[in-house]
Formats: sequence, C-alpha cells, structure tokens
Amino acid sequence: MLTLNWKSKRKYILLLLVFFTISLTCRLNAQVVIWADSCQANTFNGNIQTASPGGLSEITKILNYPGGDLICIGRIRTHPADAIDGDVGLVMRISAAGAVIWSRFVSYIGLTGYYDMYVHEAMITSTGDIVISTDYNLMKLDGNGNEVWQKKIPTMQFNPSFQQLIETADGRILAAGVTVQTAIINKFDAQGTMLWSKLYQNALVGLQGIVEVNGSFYFIAKGWDGISSNTYSYNILGKLNSSDGLISWIKKLGTTSSNFRTEYTYDKIQSVNNNLVISGFTNYDYTGPNAASQSIVTLSLAGDILEAKKILQNDFVTDRTLLFKKKRYDAAHKIGVQYSYFENGAFCIYKRGQQNNIDWAIKYPVAPRMIMNDMEITADSGIAVTGYSEAYTPYNFHAFLIKTSLTGNLSGCPGSPIQVQVSDDNISVRDTTLFASVNSPTNVTVLTLLNTPGTNFNFVLTCTGQTAAKLGKITGPQAICTGTTNTYYARRNGSNIQPIQYSIAPATAGVVTLSDSSVSVNFTSPGRYVLYASMVSACKILKDSLIIDVYSSPGVLNLGPDIALCTQNSILLNARSGYSTYRWQDGSTDSVFMVNGPGQYYVDVSSVCGSVYTDTVNVTKETVIFVPVNNRIKCNADTVQLVGPGGFYNYRWVQQGASLISTVQNPVLNPAVTTTYFFSAEKRPGCLIFDTATVVVLNSPAIDLGRDTGFCKTADVALNAGNDYPVYTWNTGANSNTILVDTAGAYWVFAVHANGCIARDTVQVIEYPLPVVSLGNDTLLCINVPRMLATTNSFTSYLWQDGATVSKYDVKLPGNYSVKVTDKNGCNGTAAIKLTLSDCIKGMFMPLAFTPDNNGLNDRIKPIIKGNLVTYRFLIMNRYGEKIFESTDPQSGWNGTFKQLAQPAGTYVWYCEYQFSGQNKWTENGSLILIR
Repeated sequence: MLTLNWKSKRKYILLLLVFFTISLTCRLNAQVVIWADSCQANTFNGNIQTASPGGLSEITKILNYPGGDLICIGRIRTHPADAIDGDVGLVMRISAAGAVIWSRFVSYIGLTGYYDMYVHEAMITSTGDIVISTDYNLMKLDGNGNEVWQKKIPTMQFNPSFQQLIETADGRILAAGVTVQTAIINKFDAQGTMLWSKLYQNALVGLQGIVEVNGSFYFIAKGWDGISSNTYSYNILGKLNSSDGLISWIKKLGTTSSNFRTEYTYDKIQSVNNNLVISGFTNYDYTGPNAASQSIVTLSLAGDILEAKKILQNDFVTDRTLLFKKKRYDAAHKIGVQYSYFENGAFCIYKRGQQNNIDWAIKYPVAPRMIMNDMEITADSGIAVTGYSEAYTPYNFHAFLIKTSLTGNLSGCPGSPIQVQVSDDNISVRDTTLFASVNSPTNVTVLTLLNTPGTNFNFVLTCTGQTAAKLGKITGPQAICTGTTNTYYARRNGSNIQPIQYSIAPATAGVVTLSDSSVSVNFTSPGRYVLYASMVSACKILKDSLIIDVYSSPGVLNLGPDIALCTQNSILLNARSGYSTYRWQDGSTDSVFMVNGPGQYYVDVSSVCGSVYTDTVNVTKETVIFVPVNNRIKCNADTVQLVGPGGFYNYRWVQQGASLISTVQNPVLNPAVTTTYFFSAEKRPGCLIFDTATVVVLNSPAIDLGRDTGFCKTADVALNAGNDYPVYTWNTGANSNTILVDTAGAYWVFAVHANGCIARDTVQVIEYPLPVVSLGNDTLLCINVPRMLATTNSFTSYLWQDGATVSKYDVKLPGNYSVKVTDKNGCNGTAAIKLTLSDCIKGMFMPLAFTPDNNGLNDRIKPIIKGNLVTYRFLIMNRYGEKIFESTDPQSGWNGTFKQLAQPAGTYVWYCEYQFSGQNKWTENGSLILIR
C-alpha cells in the first residue's frame, strides 16, 4: 500500500487533474471540427443567343451587385442584320450561378430607323440602384430593373462617350469620357442634375479611366500630339480637385523620355493600398517587339512610379485597335486576362505572385475571334470575364460571360497550363500640362429613353458547376514552454483542394515535421507567435491562423526562506509569473499572496510544460521596541519639530488625508490647524515600525499696531494694541493697551493670552516737520482788478479765513486774508497777507518845465512813476551833450545845479530807462525847460 504525505497527495491530485483535462480535450477535438474558412463558387460559360440568325450582342462591363449577383451592360440586336433599326442598349442581372434574373432593353421612344445605341457605362450606387449612361442620357434603375429616373444630359452638339461612371465620396455621380477627342468630366448630384462640366485638352485627348482617392480624382487618358502623318500617342496621368474638377497636376507617361512616344495604352486606373495602379496593352501605333504585351504600373499618389511590369504571352495576338477603355487586370487580386483575337481563339487567366513570378496561368479553348471587354472578381470569389465572339461571320457576334473559380477552375471545361512571362519594365514620367475649360452645355434635341423587358434571346449556359471547400481551425496548444516540440492540426474538406501550407511568424521557430494536415514546431525562444495555415481550393485560397504564446520554463518554485514578521507589517509572497496554475493554502489562485500575521503558508503550482511544484514558508512574529513620537502644541504661525526614534532608516511622515510630507527623522512642520501625522520607519527591509503624532494648533488674536506711522512736530501719536489681552508690555515700560508717543523711534509690544500663546508687534514712528506755507508779502489790490491768492507749495487740504477749502482763493476787496493748510502727513501750517486798495496806474510821466527858485514849489524835476519798478535810471544833459544829472532813485529829482552851480535858464535833454515788475524794460527821452 502506497502512503502519501500531504504535499505528495497534493502533487498526485494535480497530476490526475492535468491528465484528465488533456484526455478530455483530445476526445473533444477528435469529435468536433470547427471550420475556420470556407467557400462555394459557381462556374459557367454563358452565351447570348438571339432568336434571329442575324442578331448580335455584346457585353461591355460587369459589376458586382449587393448579394452576389452580377449586373451586365452592353448592346443587343434581336432582329435580322438587314433590318432598318440598329442595336439597343442591354442591361441584365444575372445570379451567381448564371441564371438571368431580369433583362432590360434601352432604346429611344418613337424612333425608327435609328443608328446603333449603346449602354456605354454603368455603376452601382450605395443604395443598390443602377445608373447607366447612353450618348445623351443618364438613367437610374432599381435592383429589379425598373426606371427610377432619367435625365437628358445638356452637352455640346458633338456626341460624348462617358467611359466611366463612379459614385463619389459625397454621394454624387461622376461621368468621365471623351467628346470630339477632348476629355470631358461631368459631375451630377444623386438625382442626375448636372453640377459642373469641364473639358481637358492639349492637342487631342481621350479620357480612359478615373478613380477617387482621399478627396481627389486621378485619371488616365490617351493623348495625341496632332492629326498629321507624324502624330504619335502618349499617356496622361492627372490629379483633379473632386469638388470642382480643377487641375492639381498633369504628367506624361511613356517608355522613351525624349518624346514619350508610348509603347502602351493604359485604359484602366485602380486604387490599391493608397497607391495608383494603371494597366493596359501595347499601343496600336507601336511598331516594336512584344506586340501583345500587357503593362502594369504602380504609382504613388504624387505620380511617382513605384513599380513597372511587362506581362507577355507569345501565343496570343491581340487586335490592338479594340483595347481601349477595357479592364483586363484586377490590381487588388493581381489577376489578369490575355486573349487572342484571331482564328486560334483562346484566352488565359493568370495570377501574379511576388516580384516577377506567376503563381498560375490557365488557357481556355473558346470560340475564335474573341474580344475581351471586362473582368471582375465576383462576390463569391470567382473570376468573371466578358466580351463577344465573332465566330467566323463578320458582324454576327454574340456576347459571352465566363465565370471561373478564383483559382481559374471552369467546371466541365478544364483549361491547360500556359507560360506567362513577367519582367521589369522601364516607364518614364514627367510633368506636362492640360488646359481645363468650363464646358458651357447647350440644350439639344434629345429623345426620351424607353426601358422595356428584354425579349427574343436566351442566355445559354455550358460548363456549369459548383465547387466548395472548407478549412478547419488550427488546433493545438496555445501556451507552451521553450524547448518543446508541439503538433498542430487542421482539417480540410471539399473538391479540388490542395495540401495545407503552414508558415509561422516570427520565423525563429523551427518546423520539425510537416504533412498535409499537421505540422510539428519547436520553439526555442519565448514570445508570441502566429501559426498560419492556407489551402488552395477551386473557389479561393482558404486561411486560418492561431496565436501561440511561448514562455520560458519558470523552473523550480521558490518562495524564499522562513521569515520573521514585524508587528503591523505584511509580507508579499511571490511565486513568480510563468506558471499556468496557482493554489495557496486558503484556495486563492493568484501568483502572489499577502501575509499579515505569523503562520505557515504554502502554494502548489503547475507550468504549461506539465511540471508541478510546491513550497512552504514559516512566518514568525518579531517585536521591535522604539520610543514613541510625542504629540506637540503650537501657537498661531509658529513652527514645531516632531522627533522620530533613532536607529532606523527610510523615515516617512504622512499627513492625514494627504500625501508624503517628509522623509527626515525630525521634520519641522507648520500646520495651520490641528493635524495628525502617520509615522513609519524601517528596522530592516520588510520590518517597519508605525506611530502617530498630533500637532495641536492654538490660536490667539493678533496684535496689530498698524503700519509704520509718525507725528507732527510739537504733537504726538497714539499706539493701540487692542483689548484682547489682560496685560501688555511695551518697550517704553508701559503696561496699558494704548500709549502716546512724541519721540521718533521703534516701539514694540507683546502680550500673553490665556491659552499661553504670545502675540507681538512692532511699529516704526517718525517725526514729521510742519509744512512751510506763504501767501507772499503784503501788497496792493488794484481797483477793479481781482487777485488770486495761492500758497507757494501744494498741500492736501486748505481752509481760508471764510471757511473756503479751495487751493486758490479769488480776492476782489482789500483786507486781511489767511489760510490753514494740511500736508500728506496730517500736519498743519498757516499764512496771512494784507491787501491795500490802489488805483495801480502804470507808466512814466515827465513834466515839461520847473522853477528852481527855492521857494518850495516846483524846485526839482523828476519823472512821475506809476507802478512797481524793478529797475530805474534818469539822466539830464545840457545843450553840449554833457551829463549834468543822473539818479537811480525814483524819489530823487534835479534841483537845477551842476557841480553846485546854478545852471542858466534854457532847454535841457532828459533820458529815462525803467522796468516794471513782470514787464519788459522801457527807454524814453525828451526835453525840459529850466525857468528862472
């Protein structure tokens, strides 16, 4: 009997669970197949047969209709060839299996003996309607072929041919083509109303194809340098603004850089992966080798060539006059068509591979004189090609529609492999110009279209068949370890299927064995890998993928040694990531476990490699002794220092409700309110101590002595400390709350609150000088002349003797006036003035004569001065010009003597120079008479 301990039991149970899970998974995988990809394709060869032997038909374009059906357009004549009427337009809806759901003839109402009529182009709108174009009309049909509307196209008198219709990104309709060898583009709204029309020309230009990419139109066109015998053709690539058709740039493409005489005519432009792809065949006027070459050129959206390929099948000789405006290459799928127009009647479909490789090419025998007009990759992954065959009778041709699988299989009519050559080509590109002009349409007589059900023809199917294939999902382990080899399986089913091909990315993994349904892979490096499976079938290439995560083997489990756990601490036990399952002693399944107390802890793990491990850790209790942190009290804005215990490291102080505020042992703090702080420090890694401390904040009223102040000389100022404290202490020795100060200096006060908090304040006191004020000296007040009194300096306020408070005082009467002023410091000063009334006549008046006989009357002569003199000078000269008297005193006059001798009677000359206050200096002279 086998005896197991607890750890052995746990290992045994885990192994049983792993074995049971693997066994159950294998049984389920063996019973259920989940298909990852599948396809089903109908193939057929369809031909239109008219009731009349002289009838004819042609399909010019195929379109994918929502739901998997096909829309075909072209022309048909169901009456004999010698009848008076011509062809009518043809629109058909054909199912994926080749059944005609409905057909419509498009002709002109009331017109007999008409020329041939074509449905030139068609498009499918985003709402599932079908828009077709004829020479002068647009018509919209619903999905059942019923007319929604038709519009007459106002255009030039010449017949336009719209070779392409596309629905623009803004839901409008764009029609592009040629009229009189001039490129034309018209834009219509969704109801067929024309928005604008543009012509593009430079010599002769015909637009072949157009596509919209990122808000711009890109077109390919054919150009001719003229109509002379030496004319040559070239290709034009252009970019237009989608809103108004204005030209962004125009380029020429060709194989010879000198004149760009082109070897090819490009008749299709497509957009793939944000690049442009143009395709076409050898040009009709080219006389060089490779007359049936096909050209595929990839360009950037700037018009720069990224890749150019030449595709050639030597067995085919194509009628190059019929190549224009046809699609014979699908750029998205890299599938193309080539054919022979002449008696040997055949065509081939090929699939391009990487670089210059052809994945496959199949030749199909068909009726001779075949013209390929269009090809399309169908919704059910088929390849549809269409056109017409002339058989052996000219002008007796019939439309065909051939549909193969995506790998070229045509049930009942197998083809044969054929060699198709791919080589690099040298295509040149350079800038050129086109002239864009607004087309001014004129209303011409346009007949109304008639839409009638199609009659008198059959769509006959041959080579019909249906292929189906399925590829199962890849099965196998998705989480594995490095260094292991694992096998992955995929089931397949269907007709004409090929072995499954496997690949893996990144390619660092190595394939060990490979079969048609399984692959064994060895992974040497960890990482995420993707295993791909692909299978070529008759209907398409089926694909699946599987994500595989490869891990480095985690190795033996190790939780570490037994450990002591400090009080209030926790330990994180980490079993490490990389294992597939975890189970701890409490049943939890995470890779980590948080230990909060002493005890025994263990975990069982299993890896993706199938290994099972267990480990145990014993946790004991450890007590650390330390000095607690004391609570503290602080007042107002004071700081406080908390003291942490010594002998620890990694100190942390965390404010309650906030984040970490300090990592020092003894932080200095300044909380505004009472605050609790949480403290922690490490004794050793993983062993922490914890404590809390509260700082109580006491508040007391602030003492505010106000701003620094001062007092006026001879006065004092009061300093007030408020009434919130019982006792105040001033630096003057006073103990009251208010003191009077009459000396400049610094004064401080402090007081103690009942809670023990101290408040203090300091103020600087200065002495202000008294203001100096003056109204001037006593003076005269002239009669009827007002006077304004003003102080010599400016002050804050004024108070005059009558109570007026103006800074300037108007005076009209004589008397005593005074003013009291206050300066910015609040100090006062006074001034006064006396005004005496006066006539205040200004001027100099000189007497004409005087009699110096010493009788006290008119004994002296001098000028009479009226006014406030600043300067004065008076002179008298005798008849000889000798100066006999001079004075600068206005009160001094001449007494008639010179050098103490009396002067004789007669005439004397006087001269006076004077200046009144505030006026210019004056000079006067004249004569006086001395009478004795």
